[in-house]
Amino acid sequence: MRELSLIVLAGMLGAAFDTVLVRTGWVEYANGAIWPGTAPYWIVAMWLSFATTLNVSLRWLRGRIWAALTFGALGGPAAYLAGASLGALELAEQGTALAALSVGWALVTPCLVWLAQALDGTRIPQVGLHQHA
Repeated sequence: MRELSLIVLAGMLGAAFDTVLVRTGWVEYANGAIWPGTAPYWIVAMWLSFATTLNVSLRWLRGRIWAALTFGALGGPAAYLAGASLGALELAEQGTALAALSVGWALVTPCLVWLAQALDGTRIPQVGLHQHA
């Protein structure tokens, strides 16, 4: 249930984030908006999918705020550029859009990492080099 809470919260955050991008005109999606001026359903689904990686493959970002910030600042815009190259979206005023994406993802990624840790539903045992008998 905790992991589901993380996924739902990340989806809500992502829907809000991408809706702001749409409303500012920095990002225009080719299709999929349920309501005009909002993030399309498929981008929200990508946020939901991204949330499932936070307690597993992106677990290494925990406690590394600068790594999470950098990962978001570089990876977020790169993902949107890839989507634009596939025709899924357009970046109006590309430099401004990429700057907004970089700042937004630099803030969102550490927040999601913190939220994932707070709602961790995986509880992977920690194995250390020094085990006490």
